[in-house]
Amino acid sequence: MKLHTKFNRGKMFQQVKSVANHNGYGKDVKFKVLSRTCGTRFSTSQYSEFLKLSESLLLYIDTFRKYGYDEDDEYEITGKDFVVDLLALTDLMSPMVDLLVSLQCLSVPSWKICLWWSKVRQRIQKCIPISFDSPDLPLTSNNIRDIKKGKFKGTKVVPGWLKFEKNVFEEVSDGKKTTTTKWRARDLKVCRVDLEVFRVAMIKSIDLRFSGKSVKRMQKQIVAVDLDELISLCCGHKNLTAVVVDEVKFENYGKQEFLSFWTYICSLPHIKNLYGLFKGELSHIVHRNVKQALKSIIWEKKYREIMKQWFNVLPDNDGQNDGIANEPLCDFSILDDTEARACLELGGNCLPLQNVYRMEFQNGKIALTVVNEDKMYETIYTNETVYSLIEPEGCIAVDISLGKGGTEAVVESVYSAMGSQNQLGPISNETLTLRTKINWCMPTALTAERAVKEIANIYIKGDKEKGLKAHILPVIQSAVRGNR
Repeated sequence: MKLHTKFNRGKMFQQVKSVANHNGYGKDVKFKVLSRTCGTRFSTSQYSEFLKLSESLLLYIDTFRKYGYDEDDEYEITGKDFVVDLLALTDLMSPMVDLLVSLQCLSVPSWKICLWWSKVRQRIQKCIPISFDSPDLPLTSNNIRDIKKGKFKGTKVVPGWLKFEKNVFEEVSDGKKTTTTKWRARDLKVCRVDLEVFRVAMIKSIDLRFSGKSVKRMQKQIVAVDLDELISLCCGHKNLTAVVVDEVKFENYGKQEFLSFWTYICSLPHIKNLYGLFKGELSHIVHRNVKQALKSIIWEKKYREIMKQWFNVLPDNDGQNDGIANEPLCDFSILDDTEARACLELGGNCLPLQNVYRMEFQNGKIALTVVNEDKMYETIYTNETVYSLIEPEGCIAVDISLGKGGTEAVVESVYSAMGSQNQLGPISNETLTLRTKINWCMPTALTAERAVKEIANIYIKGDKEKGLKAHILPVIQSAVRGNR
């Protein structure tokens, strides 16, 4: 039975709405309408449908049993195996979807996949071997005890059976057709094996994309100037005399990658003639200057106002947010992945794969924060204190890295513009490309009144010098007959 077609519209849709409105379900049960095309969409859309179904499954089960019961379908919609598969698939896909959605944000450069995929891969690998009680599978672990007892959110679920074959044959005696259906038992052990196969296939599919042509070599080099990662190198504590960080990690991070990237920068025609550290052999000096500038702004109190702009403060478990104190910073650390995920779920203005930092100040106040990279880039371009600390060579490296790290969202916008210019009937690729470029480069009509007027004037009157003919206005004149 296809839930996304059975309950999407018509009688069963009205019935499930009625059940949702007239029964006292708790806050955990929400009526979410499934998309009829959920089986043919992207994996992110598929995940969204799984998530909606996991929240509304109780409503669909109750409606099915009350208004559309069928014995065969019951094992497909209320089987223990189906419920476990649904919850576990949603849990397993969650980190991957976080990655795909985050990479499409307009402010996220494309090289982030080189950093985030390893983090996502680690999250998925933590589920090995798959255990339905694992906190890394939150939806599954919260419901598995009840499912084993034959319940899901208070409603009955039946033993798992999989319909795998139908044979239709004719009886010789009366000529009637009889359908024989073959079933296979699916207990939780079988579900675990199938989910393990899915997990391996999911990791392999992303690995293939990551190791293929979709991630260019330069993107892996630009990771050396990723601001969030450079900030993580500044983690440490302050004693009576100095700030203590992991100097080996601070010095060696991205050394080889930045050497390759800086050598490329120094080979550019408009860079070759500049004075300064524009030689590949001096890349380590440029790289260290950038890292040292970030370290100074974080730890030195005189730069506190700049540091406040660089970080967004997350609320704690009680929803409180004290902000970044003006007192000296005593300890600066990065949370482990499990703690970070819990904090990011509470915060609104952050991405699910960002690093989460813990700041402890001299007055005892603690702040949980994430880096606001948009603001960091803004200050690098506009704040004299910041770009003086980073120095011209570091600013050029950051500027070129942004130019080479165009976001996925820009590509999506170009495709959207191309779609808006597509016309019914045949259209050549050359014409479509030209229309797309014009649409992409032109501002909206509301902000380009002068340009629109000039274009309209040329359209109506033409331009002899450029060989553009005047167009006939599409106006229909009506003749009014009268007495002459």
